[in-house]
Amino acid sequence: MRQAAWLISVLLHPLLQPFYLTMLMYVLQPVSMIAYSDKTFLFLIGLVLLYTVLFPALFMLIRYRQQKISDVQISNSEERTIPYLFTLTMLVLLLFTFYRMQLPPIILSALLGATLSLGATLIINLRWKISAHTVGIGGLLVFLMIVQDQLTIQSKGMLPLLLIFAGLVGTARLYLKAHTLAQVSAGYLVGGLGVAAGSLFL
Repeated sequence: MRQAAWLISVLLHPLLQPFYLTMLMYVLQPVSMIAYSDKTFLFLIGLVLLYTVLFPALFMLIRYRQQKISDVQISNSEERTIPYLFTLTMLVLLLFTFYRMQLPPIILSALLGATLSLGATLIINLRWKISAHTVGIGGLLVFLMIVQDQLTIQSKGMLPLLLIFAGLVGTARLYLKAHTLAQVSAGYLVGGLGVAAGSLFL
């Protein structure tokens, strides 16, 4: 059971949420992005992976090797500030890059929501440990709820599936004793509110 909880935490790691969000738009094709080719989407997905997964992961690995963090999951909340700042910087740079590329508001608002959520997580973490995992999955869930009417491919099973994943993430974090129920619940709330705020720019 512990291995399953750990695997869920890895597969639904918060660093992967922007990638999953971009893949979601590729699969469900919002109206404003229907004209984009597979090649263009692959390029965008590559940029997302570079900025939000590869660079932050390398940064955390370097911090770990320098013994600045005790584990790659950054279990100690006091060690999270610098990695959060670095990841936030990468998100801002990616948002600026996509803005200069004149991408549709739907993808800009999604990234803005992720940026706002991470910024709030960073601030909260200065005083209180919050679950970044549920921040990420909560934001992804709310974003899908907001843009349902803009999708050209209606997937009725996607929302219930994301709800299940959201529940699994929260359960896994609780089972691993990485967070309390309050920290997990606050993560869902912060992630959802951040993405909801970003959607105002749709």
